[in-house]
Amino acid sequence: MNEEVVGSATPHLSGKGGWRWSPLVMLLVGLGAFTLVATDVVFQGPLARWDRPLQAAIYHFARPAEPSGWPPGVWIGAAISGLGNLSCIAVVALVVASLLAVRRRWATLVVWGIALIGSGIINPVLKSAFRVPRPREHTFYTFPLNSGWSFPSGHTMAATITAGTLALILLHHIPHTRLIRTLAWSAVAILSLLEGMALMYVGVHYLTDVLGALAISFAWLGVIRFLLPPRAA
Repeated sequence: MNEEVVGSATPHLSGKGGWRWSPLVMLLVGLGAFTLVATDVVFQGPLARWDRPLQAAIYHFARPAEPSGWPPGVWIGAAISGLGNLSCIAVVALVVASLLAVRRRWATLVVWGIALIGSGIINPVLKSAFRVPRPREHTFYTFPLNSGWSFPSGHTMAATITAGTLALILLHHIPHTRLIRTLAWSAVAILSLLEGMALMYVGVHYLTDVLGALAISFAWLGVIRFLLPPRAA
């Protein structure tokens, strides 16, 4: 039997089932997970106590025998972590915005802007609220003094929200099967995890930084899913 194809004529948030409730579920689950991680960071719980030992173990594993430069693995990690750089996100943002404008998807274009701008606001606000210092030892990159805070990871948030919002937009406007939907969200999950792992491998973020960023990104994607306009017939 052929898989069910989700047609573009299905009204957004007006049908039965998961599509109507999933934005709220995503928001609550994401906020709940972030609260748990943030509480652990503030009170130095078991996750936070593992931050520095884990970072030290990764550093000693990745460190070259002769300290004449970065080993290949660190270069690869640095390249992957660059996916969350502002320059990379800006290129993706402009390409997607241009395509949406050509297709006259004005409401979706507004949501695309809200997703990325919102991420750029939420992250520094949370960093300023928790004020977790950036790693200063067992790292292959040393931040300048007064360069900001570490929790939650901005690069992880940027990569996750950009990829997740793009997946939401594509699945919202293009008829697809359950298999395509599963593959799309699997790709977002893999990209997000790779970004977080790369940042940890290079030594610029702790485990709790990455987990907190993934959690709050999931919550924000729930809001974005709710904001998507009704599907056109």
